[in-house]
Amino acid sequence: MTSLRVVALGFFALVAAACTQSGEIDYCRDHHLVHSEHLDNIGMITLDIDADGTLTKHLQLPANLGDGSDFVDFIALQLEGGARLRQIDVSILDQIPELEEIEVSMSTTATRKRFAINRQCESPIFRLD
Repeated sequence: MTSLRVVALGFFALVAAACTQSGEIDYCRDHHLVHSEHLDNIGMITLDIDADGTLTKHLQLPANLGDGSDFVDFIALQLEGGARLRQIDVSILDQIPELEEIEVSMSTTATRKRFAINRQCESPIFRLD
């Protein structure tokens, strides 16, 4: 009988803990749960760096914000030792107040990175899927 009470007490504690959680997601931490739902409303930056350090940039904005060609210069890279990427500065959010989020896909000879920068989040979001 005592073991049944222990099991019942554990069950009720588990149910109480589950019921006290709000059920809401944290937009930044759990962004991967909603990212695919708003892809039409975000900007997309593709950066490719060749072995010789040649950089190719492409920016695609949501249809209501234009083609992005005027803003491609607001993406700056700091390279070290040839094609090794040190830092990406994406100031495009400062230039387009209507743009809430930008997804960056970057590839070099050594690595590939994909992340999003969202106005609501303090740091880049690396988990998108």
